[in-house]
Order: sequence, then structure tokens, then C-alpha cells
Amino acid sequence: MTFTPSTGVFFAIRIAAHEATYIIDAIERKEVHMLTIHSGQCGTCAHFGADEADSEKLVQIRITHQAEPDVVEPCGHPENAPRNLQVSPVSTCAGYQPANVA
Repeated sequence: MTFTPSTGVFFAIRIAAHEATYIIDAIERKEVHMLTIHSGQCGTCAHFGADEADSEKLVQIRITHQAEPDVVEPCGHPENAPRNLQVSPVSTCAGYQPANVA
């Protein structure tokens, strides 16, 4: 039995190859694609990074609503703190409280 791929398959492979090349190029150039943080997500919550709430990194996340994809901070919400829960800036929960941005 011979497999004859359709034009759509070739197109999908071409797109995937193009995206992979783009990602590899970005890694080689050490580009960082920032995450966009919206209101209601952990990056803008008062509990995010509670131990270091005034750190420059957290202040910048709250002001710019942008974070690097590898940022993870402890959640200081009273129900989560004993669990040592680590969250990303784009995580969410029902205990969200907006952080004060000065």
C-alpha cells in the first residue's frame, strides 16, 4: 500500500516546519516572548510573591502586565500559603485580590 499525502498534509508540514524554525531562531537570538497578564490573574494579585511583594520584578510585572514565561512565585493567600503553592503570573484562583500598584 502506498501513502500519497494530500496537498493539505504538505501545507501543514510546511507551516509546522516554519514555526519550528521561527522558535529555533528566537532561541538562538535569546529572544524572550513575554506573557501578557490580565486583571484577575495572579501576576496582578496581592498574594502573588507575597514574601517579596515589593521586589523590582513583581513591581514591573504589575506595572507592565508582562512577565517572562518561566516566572513562578509563591502564593501568599491564607489558604494556599501552608501548601507552599507556586503559581505563574497567568494563573488564577477565587481568592484574587488586586495588588496596590504605586
